[in-house]
Amino acid sequence: MSKIIRENPNIVKQRSTLITDVKLVSDKLYKTSRMTEFKVTGSKGTPYKVVLFFKKWGDVWGEAKTYCSCPYMKWWGPNWNSLVEGFRLWKMGKDLPPEIRDPKRKNKVCKHIMAAFNKVPEIKERQLELKFK
Repeated sequence: MSKIIRENPNIVKQRSTLITDVKLVSDKLYKTSRMTEFKVTGSKGTPYKVVLFFKKWGDVWGEAKTYCSCPYMKWWGPNWNSLVEGFRLWKMGKDLPPEIRDPKRKNKVCKHIMAAFNKVPEIKERQLELKFK
């Protein structure tokens, strides 16, 4: 996940800090993985579904897959780039490369995913020990 955030354009990072309405919908822990779902309200008041899937439940900076229901993901490159780079969680319509809007393949994720990632709840080791006994 750190690579995705690091390589994302600064403008997306900056815009993600303006999002204030990020609500945790669910945080499911499995034996080895974790799926966290958020409802993120966009700048025009539209709610979007954001899902972060972490391969290792305790490592939010490790390998992850992402999804957001916003149109930016589909039309500005992140949907295609996440497919090619292997971190897309679910398919969104046709898989077409963003030759016009993102020819250099810089857009990794949208601002909603960035905002949600900053709100991922900390997991305490003790809670996990109790959950999986």
